[in-house]
Amino acid sequence: MEDILQKMPEALSAHLKSLMKVSGFDADSKSQKAFIKNWLKKKALFDKIVEHQDFQIVTRIDPGFRGGIVLLTYSGSLLTVAPEDESGSREIVYNSIDMRKDVVQKTTEPAAKVVFPVELHKSLEATSGRIKKTSPILGMAIEDDPQKERQGILKKLRLIGERISKTLIVVNQELFSKHSEKSELDNRDDLFDQWLILTWFRIGGWEEAVFYTRCKILWMELFSKIYNRLSDSMTDGKERDAAFMRLVNEDFPGFIDEYKWLESEKMNKDMGLMKALEQIPDREDYVAFLDSKLLG
Repeated sequence: MEDILQKMPEALSAHLKSLMKVSGFDADSKSQKAFIKNWLKKKALFDKIVEHQDFQIVTRIDPGFRGGIVLLTYSGSLLTVAPEDESGSREIVYNSIDMRKDVVQKTTEPAAKVVFPVELHKSLEATSGRIKKTSPILGMAIEDDPQKERQGILKKLRLIGERISKTLIVVNQELFSKHSEKSELDNRDDLFDQWLILTWFRIGGWEEAVFYTRCKILWMELFSKIYNRLSDSMTDGKERDAAFMRLVNEDFPGFIDEYKWLESEKMNKDMGLMKALEQIPDREDYVAFLDSKLLG
């Protein structure tokens, strides 16, 4: 995990080290690993949720932008910034999510004047209202559909704010829980590293760690149940792992290829591989596909 910190922008790495201290984490490598893993999971889930709600992930928002914004800060706080009203003001909802608490401290500023440009790795600033300056921005996405009225975008922002806040609280609870249940597959990074679909993506820099965290979440959603079922039915561990990897790398790519193609045809645009992958874990046709492979 120290390797990941070294790949990050210097300001981000320093902020996380400071956050570890104020959150009461020891300086040992085990505590650091747990903290960074938790933080990467927050960023990965933020990206997943905004993409699935058809927000556009951006790195900079220029003056003149009038739409809605959702932001995740270095400290793990979440902000939703409403579309501009006729006076040029915006409602900002600031959700402070303490790592050791299961409630959100919410501050609402109904009429803030946001300073543009808004950029990744810089603070969001406002010239009026109670929310003057945040910690630097880790991730942000926009909703600027010209076909939607301001109230429609505002409602969508509030819903996504609630969903992301609840998700981040759950991630924090996992970090401090001593009794969290894990699948056998969770500790098999050797199998995860052999997943063929990982080679279909090309991500560089420190964001690669966020992406692989998102892939690991997906891996568990897709395959943990089938791995457990194989473990129950097969006594030889090597044979079980071989059967599992055949399903994952030989059978599953055909299923996801067909699903992505069909759904993209319905949408009349390419839906994207990651979005397709993340849609299928609980689909009945995917469950039937797994059953057929297990019975076959």
